[in-house]
Amino acid sequence: MPILIKEWGLHNRWGNYSYLYAGLSSIAKKAGNSLYLPENYFAWKYLLNPPLVDNNMKVDELFHIRQSNYTKEELDYMIDYFTVNKDRNINVNIGSNLQSELWFEDDKDYVRSLFNFKPEVVSIIKDKYKEAFTKEVIGISIRRGDFINHGVFYQIPLSWYLEALEKEFPNWRECNI
Repeated sequence: MPILIKEWGLHNRWGNYSYLYAGLSSIAKKAGNSLYLPENYFAWKYLLNPPLVDNNMKVDELFHIRQSNYTKEELDYMIDYFTVNKDRNINVNIGSNLQSELWFEDDKDYVRSLFNFKPEVVSIIKDKYKEAFTKEVIGISIRRGDFINHGVFYQIPLSWYLEALEKEFPNWRECNI
């Protein structure tokens, strides 16, 4: 029986959902369960192997992913829960949880396979942005909107990003960023 996410696409953005999709897919796999997501999410049409889709399946139970400190114990709890409840259709209330590599750190090859894009999509992008692909490419995402004038988040200085770039990609000056 599947793990369902009825609220998929309602609250977060693609970056958030990438973590959620990766984490939930890995948890479902480890529990010997299947993950079903709503079919109308925009990103599925770009993926080589899109997820299974929920066509209004009956729900037996609602499971709330707890706010957690991203611990191994919390991961084990979820895997055990979905393993024990394999015979039930469980709608998972995800919120913005699971946004950590903890949920799939030992399953990265599987998770990478989830994000393989269709060859025609890759061709379109490579053709449209061919100047960007004349050298090795480094992609950087800075979500400054999360930090600017937000009382809960620390404003990370630009120097931090530059130091990280230098540390992780010492050859960055020869790349397209």
